[in-house]
Amino acid sequence: MIPTFLRAALVVAIAMCPVQLASAQAIISEFLADNRSGLTDSDGEEADWIEIKNDSDSAIDLDGWRLTDFAEDLSRWVFPPLIVPAGGYVVVFASGKDRRDPASDLHTNFGLNNNGEYLALVDPSGIITSEFTFPAQREDIAFGESGNIQEQ
Repeated sequence: MIPTFLRAALVVAIAMCPVQLASAQAIISEFLADNRSGLTDSDGEEADWIEIKNDSDSAIDLDGWRLTDFAEDLSRWVFPPLIVPAGGYVVVFASGKDRRDPASDLHTNFGLNNNGEYLALVDPSGIITSEFTFPAQREDIAFGESGNIQEQ
């Protein structure tokens, strides 16, 4: 048994130590599930897209992070090694083309359903860091952290 004065000293010491509760955080900041005349991929096609934001003060490696449109399969598409600077963004096309070369456009192995569905970003340990169950989407209108985002 630990003496009372040692327990008190331990509590004070622990309370004064900075604790980092979460590591660098990536989130889905925006997505477009009905891209008809917007962003095009390197093939010249207007594929749906998902924007990932590094919402932290330090660079993050997305290696092992995952995107999914199926809540029962959190490992649907896995990111390759890819460093995103603090506050930076990366776009992943949701085209079904399944491309993971970080030197080129990234493409998931699934597309987004413009009638609405589930979308999540999952960290390498299996924790969902960002998720949406979104309603039917309108053509060329992005959806994200603040709801529908009209981009002109």
